Amino acid sequence: MCKTGSVEVTNNSDLCSIKKRNNEKRKEKSRVAARTRRNKEMHIFAELTAALPARKEDVDQLDKASIMRLAISYLRVRDVVSLLPQTETEHPKVQNPEGTEEVSTELSYMKALDGFVLVLSQPGDIVYCSENIADHLGVSQMEIMGQSIFEFSHPCDHDEIREALRTNGGGRRDLLLRLKCTLTSKGRNVHLKSASYKVIHITGHMLMPTDDKTERNNNRADEKKTDGDDKKAIKNGTLVAVSRPIPHPSNIEIPLDSKTFLSKHDLDMKFTYVDKALTNTLGFEPDELVGQSVYEYHHAADTGSLTHQFKSLFSKGQCETGQYRFLAKTGGFAWVQTQATVITDKQQKPISVVCVNYVIR
Repeated sequence: MCKTGSVEVTNNSDLCSIKKRNNEKRKEKSRVAARTRRNKEMHIFAELTAALPARKEDVDQLDKASIMRLAISYLRVRDVVSLLPQTETEHPKVQNPEGTEEVSTELSYMKALDGFVLVLSQPGDIVYCSENIADHLGVSQMEIMGQSIFEFSHPCDHDEIREALRTNGGGRRDLLLRLKCTLTSKGRNVHLKSASYKVIHITGHMLMPTDDKTERNNNRADEKKTDGDDKKAIKNGTLVAVSRPIPHPSNIEIPLDSKTFLSKHDLDMKFTYVDKALTNTLGFEPDELVGQSVYEYHHAADTGSLTHQFKSLFSKGQCETGQYRFLAKTGGFAWVQTQATVITDKQQKPISVVCVNYVIR
């Protein structure tokens, strides 16, 4: 009996050791397979990172999700470029004088615009933004591209964004949005969760694919998409816009030029102060306008657009009007554009409105 028990114990021990060895072999195979997958994945992402049209130092610290997000965005940029009108003639190349450094064309354009370029897809994805967005909002180009505009805008502005992005044909778009800004008044950069909102004036055009471009894009995508899906995707429009922050009156350099005058208003837009530059531009003495409403001096045909802009002013804190006609003392009208800012007290209650008025012609 004892011998039988001893044999059974030995057999069980052998079986356990065999199972243990088999488990270790399977685990080793799994580890090798996982290591191989990771190496392949790392190699693929390294190639994808190198293919991104961005500076090496900007993409080296990105995680895999960000790399994929940017790769998809740049593929969308290629599709947007196909919507742009082709130039019929080639512009002559201009050579830089000897001894001068080559100037970046993009940077020159951005400085001239005093804003940043923003490209939005019809669902609201940020397809592209220029690098200098960081100068105005604090967030980097790598951080925001591929994200949804709804994640960076004020919730009360979402309906206005959806309305502007509706694909009811191409055309001009003009809207004021409050976008998250991580820059403080002292120039520091805070976390996105602590960001405030900054009013940005966005003007641009909704680009729609023409029939020949749609057909060409559909033929190129035939092997990858079903007949119903590809046409639906290609027909979506794209908003290409210039985005400019509205400067706060406290940040405006003084003295202003001879065709610009400052004015201050109470909350029903009656003049409480006008600087003397008004006399040189429109002929009025400052005291002649104090106590009068701004609505009494613009052309009747501009009432609708100005009313809409001033509604945005009191809901968002700032606005920039389009060009409108302001009555001149000598008769007729002058074309004026106004940047208006609501001034608040320490409890953030509005107390007045300050306007910077530019006489265009």
